[in-house]
Amino acid sequence: MALRIDAQIYKVLEAEFKAGGGKMGGRNGQAKLRNSTSGRLWEQHFRPDERLEDLGLERRAMEFLYRDAGNCVFMNPGNCEQEENPC
Repeated sequence: MALRIDAQIYKVLEAEFKAGGGKMGGRNGQAKLRNSTSGRLWEQHFRPDERLEDLGLERRAMEFLYRDAGNCVFMNPGNCEQEENPC
C-alpha cells in the first residue's frame, strides 16, 4: 500500500488500528512509513477524521543493470525498455 501525504509518496511498512474510546478517541491509527524518494522512515499517528490518498501500485518484474551517479538503471525483460530511478 502507498499513500500520498503533503505531495510525498510513502510506502506503508506496518499499520495498526485501534478503536478509539473515552479520552483516547483522538488517536486510533499509527503507521510506519518509508518515503519513496528519500528512503527515510517515519512513524505517524493518524486521527479518525483524517483522510489519506491511497495510491494504486503497479508491480513489474525488472532487471537491475547498473548504478550511475545516485540513480539505478533497470530493464523490463519483456520489452527491453530501460528505466532510471533514484537509488
